Amino acid sequence: MRKAALKIETLRELESFAATFIRIRILHSAASEAVDRAAISSRLRQRGCVVSVTYLKQTLATMTRQGWLKKTPAGADSAFVANAYVLTATGRRVLETSKQQLKRLAATV
Repeated sequence: MRKAALKIETLRELESFAATFIRIRILHSAASEAVDRAAISSRLRQRGCVVSVTYLKQTLATMTRQGWLKKTPAGADSAFVANAYVLTATGRRVLETSKQQLKRLAATV
């Protein structure tokens, strides 16, 4: 019984690590230019992260509420106008702090 609890805890830790990695990748994607959800999804896939549309929508909404991203209209090239996301000053601080923490973590491995 104790081993099962340990496995679940480990799984939760892995899921938390993966979610954090995805958020960092999203911040990184929005750091240099406004990006829409499709571009973010594509960049995540290039890094080996396949996430559902629902998960990505929820994550972007959360990051926007936290003030890390700002949602803006992407443009009027077509009848459908997607939202683009840009990094805010708070998001930039979170990204830089995360990068520093990852460097320290990598140095210990």
